[in-house]
Amino acid sequence: MFKGATSFTGDGISNWNTDRVTSLPWTFSECTSFTGDSLSNWNTASVTNLNGAFEGAVDGSSSFTGYGVIRWNIDKVTSFSDTFSNTDAIQNCTKRFITRSNSWQNNAAFMSAYGNDWFRGTVKSMFRNLGAVTRVDESPRKVRGVRERSARISLFFLTYSWVRTRSARITLILVTFSYLSLAIIPLECISLFFLTYSEYS
Repeated sequence: MFKGATSFTGDGISNWNTDRVTSLPWTFSECTSFTGDSLSNWNTASVTNLNGAFEGAVDGSSSFTGYGVIRWNIDKVTSFSDTFSNTDAIQNCTKRFITRSNSWQNNAAFMSAYGNDWFRGTVKSMFRNLGAVTRVDESPRKVRGVRERSARISLFFLTYSWVRTRSARITLILVTFSYLSLAIIPLECISLFFLTYSEYS
């Protein structure tokens, strides 16, 4: 529909009636100015095909953030070929929100095509960034200590927001306080355990 419309931003489509739409292949492919934020109100309960729907340009030029599709109903979608190819503007945190949203998470075809890699990628990125911040370098000790504490606080709240069950969250808080008091178990290990627990519980 809008394939290759590089100046298209999505203005005017947020309230479209899409109740009967069943196929959206290549709809916004190579729309390099399109963020997709205007799609949050679309009814996609009848859609079965999203092949190439948000594919970015081959050179990686893409403004699509993914935020507008987090709460989409994709229960009937079975085709995800190149749906998110070259969409470099989608941040890891948004990928995480998408993969944890019920409809996306419960769609086996999506999880096989993107979801599992997105989940693993966000976790790896989080620990990689934490390591880059907390490693010993030539910075003054005081500044390094502040960075370490800030990184660990951020890691705790990220983990807390991703753990889904109330009991697991309570346990996470108790274990984290134990860490702060005794420093027996590295906080990174605690977070990784609870993320894994949340994923398979």
